[in-house]
Amino acid sequence: MKSIYAMFLLFSVIIAWLVPQDTQSCTSFCFETEDQLLFGRSFDWHAGNGLVIVNKRNVSKTAWLGAIIDQPVAAWTSKYGSITFNHVGRELPFGGINEAGLVVEELIFRKGRYPSQDSRPAIGYLQWIQYQLDNYSTVDEVISSDSHIRIVKSQRRSVLHYIACDRGGNCASIEFIDGNMVYHLKKTMPFKILTNTYTYAQSVEYLSLHTGFGGKFQIPTGADGLHRFTRAANMLKNYDPVTSKSAMDYIFDILSNVKQDNTLWNIVYDMKNFRIYFRTSENHKIRYFDLRSFDFSCDTPVKVLDINAELSGNVTINFLNYTKQINRSLVEELKHYYNNVSEESIELISQAPERTFCIR
Repeated sequence: MKSIYAMFLLFSVIIAWLVPQDTQSCTSFCFETEDQLLFGRSFDWHAGNGLVIVNKRNVSKTAWLGAIIDQPVAAWTSKYGSITFNHVGRELPFGGINEAGLVVEELIFRKGRYPSQDSRPAIGYLQWIQYQLDNYSTVDEVISSDSHIRIVKSQRRSVLHYIACDRGGNCASIEFIDGNMVYHLKKTMPFKILTNTYTYAQSVEYLSLHTGFGGKFQIPTGADGLHRFTRAANMLKNYDPVTSKSAMDYIFDILSNVKQDNTLWNIVYDMKNFRIYFRTSENHKIRYFDLRSFDFSCDTPVKVLDINAELSGNVTINFLNYTKQINRSLVEELKHYYNNVSEESIELISQAPERTFCIR
């Protein structure tokens, strides 16, 4: 039994170190026009390998963690299929969209603190994203989930905060401050944007100091999260459907505007049409696929795509059947980018998906 506990604990520590650290400078935002609802996301980091994964409905899952081994862990059966972008491995996404049109993405958040141990079942901070996509269709449901699950306390200096948007155009920033969920939505989220490091409230306060938003300072051009939040807000505010580019071209312009030297992925979710566009630093061509082209029944194979594959245009037919080796190959790449990743660590992360099973 002690060896099992040790294995769980090791896994949780490994995942803690693999989550993007403080050099991450990501930007996420929702862009709504009269007839379109788009969500843009930049992933800025030093390792850009990853898989696009088709996750199935009716799959039984148990949270994979070990820091709280004497407490119940979250267990659920997926209600919705989803598409996720995974850098660490299957079941540990950095973000995605489900077949109900819910998008959830993460960004680094230095000053956050997850809840202390209590009676709620625990879940890890990456699998929390998969849990939301598996179970919910609206932002309100995501927020309400805090009453019955909690993110496991991180041993890292930094934690994550999240932005979730649903097909109704509702968005929420979700942060854990002093152990409590703090969220903004609807009237308390006037700008549907989130960047790394700072709280949503700090970002809005900084924005108010600038021209066009009640202040006198010019729009900043720096890489800081507050600067990128302000530039994204300014571009969203100034979009003119008559004189500007198409909404799709414009959202990629915003992503280019907030681009950093370490921007590795750009992802755009067309939430009304269930189409996902993406480009990477290794392949600048914009690729896309339709979420509704996939069979989300767990009786059929899970599909995956190398995010950097040398492709263009519609890549739906290029998805491959998932294998353990494909996942393991992704996980093994972690050794090239992170210190102290042992073979035992690789094995633990690679085996995490094998704890799920289809309920027929």
